[in-house]
Amino acid sequence: MSIITDLRDGTFGRVYTSTYIIEELITYTLKKISLPKAKQLLKIWVKENKGFATILDVSWTEFLMTSDLFLNQEKQDRLLSFTDCRIVINSRAINIDMIVTFDGGFHKYMTVVS
Repeated sequence: MSIITDLRDGTFGRVYTSTYIIEELITYTLKKISLPKAKQLLKIWVKENKGFATILDVSWTEFLMTSDLFLNQEKQDRLLSFTDCRIVINSRAINIDMIVTFDGGFHKYMTVVS
């Protein structure tokens, strides 16, 4: 979990996330790795956050913008999930241009750190 350590240590600056991203992370870890690792990550993000990350909400306007981004994707593009589109919209709303992710498709919208 070195990426989590880097995030907690501020290597990439201030960390922003959302409840949807935390849910995706926990579910992915549960399915691909293990229940103990999923629990460990949940504790880090929820119980031990201690201010290292800001957890964002989404307004109705941002939800509609997310819908537009999702609907305007072209078949030949590397497609983003609805949640990934939400990340792009959230990031734009607070002027973030860099993301830590293992998902493809974000390169079109922002700088990717993986």
